[in-house]
Amino acid sequence: MKKFFILLLIASGFLGIDSTTVYATHAAGGELTYRHISGDTYRFTFKFFRDCSGSSAPSSVPLCVYNLCNNSLITTIYLPAVSGNIPGTSKPNGSATSTGCPSFQTTCQSSSSSVGGYAEWYYEGDYVLPPAGAICDKWRFNTYIGDRNPSTNLVGTGTFYVEAYLNRRPVANQPAINNNSPTFSNVPVPYNCTNQPSTFNNGTVETDGDSLNFLSIVPSNQFGCSHAVATPSQYTNISYNATNPFNTNNTFAINPLTGAVSFTPVGVQTPTITVRVNEYRNGILVGYVMRDIQMVLLNCTTPNPTFALNPSTLSGGSIGANGVNLCTGQPFSVCFNINSSSTTAILTVSDNASVQVPAASLSYTGLNSQSITGCFSWTPTLADTGLKIITITATDSACAPPGILVSQVFTLALNVGRSIPLTITSTNPICGSNNGSINVTAQGTNVY
Repeated sequence: MKKFFILLLIASGFLGIDSTTVYATHAAGGELTYRHISGDTYRFTFKFFRDCSGSSAPSSVPLCVYNLCNNSLITTIYLPAVSGNIPGTSKPNGSATSTGCPSFQTTCQSSSSSVGGYAEWYYEGDYVLPPAGAICDKWRFNTYIGDRNPSTNLVGTGTFYVEAYLNRRPVANQPAINNNSPTFSNVPVPYNCTNQPSTFNNGTVETDGDSLNFLSIVPSNQFGCSHAVATPSQYTNISYNATNPFNTNNTFAINPLTGAVSFTPVGVQTPTITVRVNEYRNGILVGYVMRDIQMVLLNCTTPNPTFALNPSTLSGGSIGANGVNLCTGQPFSVCFNINSSSTTAILTVSDNASVQVPAASLSYTGLNSQSITGCFSWTPTLADTGLKIITITATDSACAPPGILVSQVFTLALNVGRSIPLTITSTNPICGSNNGSINVTAQGTNVY
């Protein structure tokens, strides 16, 4: 984020808060993240997506600061709603995530609409942790809002709850680390048609170069700050669980390396899932965040766009089992095709490449047609080593009834390895006059 806000932190004993108005809303998705500012100061951002047909958004939300070594609540502060624009955008805080189709407005534009709409809300504030080593350095932060948006796979409305974890001293007797949690670049309220194979990716951004692991967990349902462990939500069907969270005929899957979610929904639903992203540094868990996602699955016939890499355009890399493999210092490029089987499709695209890999180039041809070609080029540096997850959102804006923007979020996973210069050592460098052979040992990752 390029623009920061100076925010007032209100002590937990503040008496002017009306819990009825602060917590009464319909939260459809969101997450709690943190960013290291300096010293022991961290900035916390709670982002949630409000159902426009629900209650008003709160003016502030609680942040519970919990020490995990002695299972004690340290304090509760309040994160106020960001004034002005959503950070990094020109949109006012609380703006609708989509204006919908001109002939089929969402509930954010018209209260009589049958198409659900969602508004994006940001809350931010700073907290100064005790000095590293003063007490245990394992921390949990959580927030909550009463009245989770109704979900077809969860019993009741319950409480919308998300948490984040920070391990400031992952190795005993070593200096404390400064960590930034993963963040997300895609809206967690995707619209999809039933009975069609669908894909979604949160567009996770990790700025520290840590290794990530993605898993589906049971959504939590916890109100208040005084609990050591959050209460899991109850599913409406005994066959539902973290790996089969709603009706998909057991097609639900999440890629643990890229976070890509795939499923074929059965019937009209508005299910909620929770994805947890663990981050590891040198093999040790240093943090995690959890994100709630509410899907809108409707009866519609608009076919989902499809995505395919074009192997003939691949240069400077190779396609592997978990994405595309490339090396630092070597120019890389590849093109891909996005197509719809509908001849009336009007495809548009957006991506998070400028956030994930600012030095890369991603261009498109054929926009607003049935078929789009995208071409990506990049020369990664040593600082780019690791996994970079590029997400491309393709949307059919033809606005066929019932008037939703059908979209798919595709994943381009780039595994960036460090290029090591090739060295060759000979054990018997003199061949003699008979043109014999010599034994050599080669080390490095280049191909010759």
